[in-house]
Amino acid sequence: MDSLILKLLPYSDKGIYYRQEEDTIVIGGLSKNVDLKNLKSELEKEWVSLVRQEAITIVKRSLHEAKEKLRPDNFDDLAVRIKLERISEEQWQILINYYDQIDELEQIAQELIDTIGTSSVEDINNIEWPDWVTWNRLPTEPIFLLNQD
Repeated sequence: MDSLILKLLPYSDKGIYYRQEEDTIVIGGLSKNVDLKNLKSELEKEWVSLVRQEAITIVKRSLHEAKEKLRPDNFDDLAVRIKLERISEEQWQILINYYDQIDELEQIAQELIDTIGTSSVEDINNIEWPDWVTWNRLPTEPIFLLNQD
């Protein structure tokens, strides 16, 4: 989970690791000068925000990947043909269709982002995700286990 990694990154100089096992998130390897109880409390308080950040990141990443898959193989050639004003009606239609699909994906992505911004973790897990977004359920109320090595 990228948003959790970013949250824990400032502690990386203390040697940190984390793993998720179902609804349990194990964080370990921290040196003794890190207040584990406060870190755990902070993670629990920020969990909904972290999940929202994660969901938005996944939507944006998936949108980019979906756009790339839709991009016509001869896109660069079509772009040059437009500039040279030597594009056929058929080629023009390929670009129109491509951009129409992009517009539709972007609209769906924005609607998802808007929904995510005000949703609970449970609601985010229950979103009917489009096939171009891969969402893996996240724990609604995770159990944080902090191991000090």
